[in-house]
Amino acid sequence: MICEALLLIGSDSDRELVESLYRQYEQMMYNVAFSVLRDREEAEDAVQISFLRIIDNLQNIIEKGCHNHAGYFVIIAKHVAINMLNRQKKHLIESIDEHYELSADSSVETELISRISAKEIEEAIKTLSEVDRDIMYLNLYEGMQAKDIAKLMDMQPNTVSVHIYRARKKLAEILRERGMDYE
Repeated sequence: MICEALLLIGSDSDRELVESLYRQYEQMMYNVAFSVLRDREEAEDAVQISFLRIIDNLQNIIEKGCHNHAGYFVIIAKHVAINMLNRQKKHLIESIDEHYELSADSSVETELISRISAKEIEEAIKTLSEVDRDIMYLNLYEGMQAKDIAKLMDMQPNTVSVHIYRARKKLAEILRERGMDYE
């Protein structure tokens, strides 16, 4: 499947980049997908789907220089596998969009987080749920917007925005508890 997807890539340099990334990260992504799905063929499918998403977002990867491809690719593979598992189990997941509205205003939490050191934020992020950690990693460290994260993680953009909003609020609470205040 990856060979077929390579035909869709316009430039030779992009095609070579994807081939190189595939050779370098395929096994790591497979291991993560297999740990979720516990099925060899499903894990292989998850890696293929993940690389299709990577190809779809290749320009963002090239432009941002994505300093940690391994972390970025593992997050994609993990979420593809989780989504596949959820579909297999036929879990009906209601869209959070119907239940919550987000405020577009700048919040106290955003202000607090912007004034704390990266190391303190990194330690606080480790306490978040796995999904929130992944989303915040992509948002804070890779500089990705909710719509781009949603595309990679097969989620609705508003759902990702809710995760970002809640994670920022939780981070602000954790940092306040640790005595780090922005005032």
